[in-house]
Amino acid sequence: MSKDIEIVLKELSNLPSTSGDEELVVDYLKSELKGYGLEVERDNLGSIAFIKRGKGNGPSMMFAAHMDSPGFMVSGIDKQGTIRLTQIGGWWGHVLLAQLVNIHSKKGIVTGIVGSRPPHIVSVEERKKVVELKDMFVDIGSQSKEETIKKFGVNIGDRVTPKSNAFNLNGTHYIAGKGLDDKASLAAWLFAMKQLAKLDTH
Repeated sequence: MSKDIEIVLKELSNLPSTSGDEELVVDYLKSELKGYGLEVERDNLGSIAFIKRGKGNGPSMMFAAHMDSPGFMVSGIDKQGTIRLTQIGGWWGHVLLAQLVNIHSKKGIVTGIVGSRPPHIVSVEERKKVVELKDMFVDIGSQSKEETIKKFGVNIGDRVTPKSNAFNLNGTHYIAGKGLDDKASLAAWLFAMKQLAKLDTH
């Protein structure tokens, strides 16, 4: 039975897929399109193409969508064990503070929360500004840099993604989730490919 597009959109949204690390999405698409008779090609940049061959010499058409979502990378570890980030893609500082994030470490998923200096120790002028990413950190409950690295397995270069699952807003068809700018187009692309695969092409 074909899945409802809302289910597909939520499943895609839940998959972490920072730029250069989209294999979970690739696996999902391959699973969804298995049995549709499409050829599959990969390139060295990680892109994937599902190809429906025509029967004649007519023009080719391409339906494209991107798989990656904004995220972060560990850029530093403080002596007290907190973690510094650099962004992958665009993020607005207003929406980052107090967000839960997953760090994809060599020991598995490590969950932390984004924090910054508390408002009572910064100036009135600073409180009016958007806190920049360089002034934020991720707290994972570690007490030292050594503990962060050895116990939790976190290292510079590890990918970091928001810890959130997509959901329908109060029983409506409106969906809240992460990375919906690309995952919505990807869901539409997937449903279009399933329909096109059934058609004769020339």
